Amino acid sequence: MNKVRLFLFVVFLAQLSFGQLPKIHSHNDYYQPAPFWLAYNAGARSIEIDVILKDDQLFVAHSKNEIKPDATFEKLYVKPLLQLSDSSLPIHQISYLVDIKTESEVTLGKLIEITKRYPTIINSRPDGLKLVISGNRPDQKDFLNYPDYIAFDGRDPSEINKTGGNRIALISRNFSDFSNWKGKGKLPESDSIRIRTFVNECHQLNKAVRFWNTADHPNVYRTLINLGVDYINTDQPFELKELLEKYDAGKSLTEWKKSFPDIHHINTGRGNTTFAVFPDGTNMLIDRGDMSENHPGRLSARNTPALPNNIQSPAEWVADYIFQFHPQKQKAKLDYALIIHDHDNHFEEIDSLKPMHGCGQLFTNRDQIRTCLLTSNNSIYNYERR
Repeated sequence: MNKVRLFLFVVFLAQLSFGQLPKIHSHNDYYQPAPFWLAYNAGARSIEIDVILKDDQLFVAHSKNEIKPDATFEKLYVKPLLQLSDSSLPIHQISYLVDIKTESEVTLGKLIEITKRYPTIINSRPDGLKLVISGNRPDQKDFLNYPDYIAFDGRDPSEINKTGGNRIALISRNFSDFSNWKGKGKLPESDSIRIRTFVNECHQLNKAVRFWNTADHPNVYRTLINLGVDYINTDQPFELKELLEKYDAGKSLTEWKKSFPDIHHINTGRGNTTFAVFPDGTNMLIDRGDMSENHPGRLSARNTPALPNNIQSPAEWVADYIFQFHPQKQKAKLDYALIIHDHDNHFEEIDSLKPMHGCGQLFTNRDQIRTCLLTSNNSIYNYERR
């Protein structure tokens, strides 16, 4: 009797935020009618604060000619945290992205001096307040010399492997480095590929991504969500909050519970996939092709449009979905994957150029696939889909 063989796929999900909505970043928050409070009440998890050191005081302003005598860091951004700590108001974790406009080391020293006066805002909050230093940063080799609640805004993935790279909280880039798109129509596919590649590179390093200089437009928000961006820049926190709530409202499926089976049918428009979580928590993926937009089969009359769109490959959209509903969320790993036959929407476009798991084998043509499916003397194979 032939043994039943299953292909075991170890899925390394390429985004930090698979299954999660991005966070609101209140850009140049001090320009808001109610600095801190408007962003905080909108649910922002990151607030951008430009600071200038003048006459031994830390002012919040974009430039020296905009300095107002009462607009100090303590008044605008420390006092509200103290009010929250001393009240019964609900508290959510937040980071201040502090954009230093004056000399880095002296200004950062002053910032640390101020925050050390108020240990409750660092220690009593969930996970503590994080200060992420942007703008004029000290030399990266000195990052490790600063207190643990001080992190830094990265500028390129290449910084991560350097001394102090583990103190980089996220990577921020100018959106115009990748595209001049302002939200009208669809993001050009070539720009989408560049952005997606950059986002995936950062996520492989376990770093969040933020783009600045993005247009405040619902179409931009939706596109950034689909591209896997972790923090969305906005001058309109409540408008972005409303859009994110609509996305969240669509997540009507409940969490898997032990002893209950959970079966999901996933349609990408390029073939259907079934993801099943069994009563004991093990799981199986049944079929998963990767028919790209360049595949000749996509022109077949039997194929529907790419769903939800073609910003990602079909396999990436399936991975997105699995990360959302897998019991282990971001630590998701597939136990089994069953390929029932070798048509393009089941096992196509898996070729020698695709990454694979180090302990597995990779089939590069249909004859090899058929051999594995039809014979009984093969081992279980592992395939890593990045």
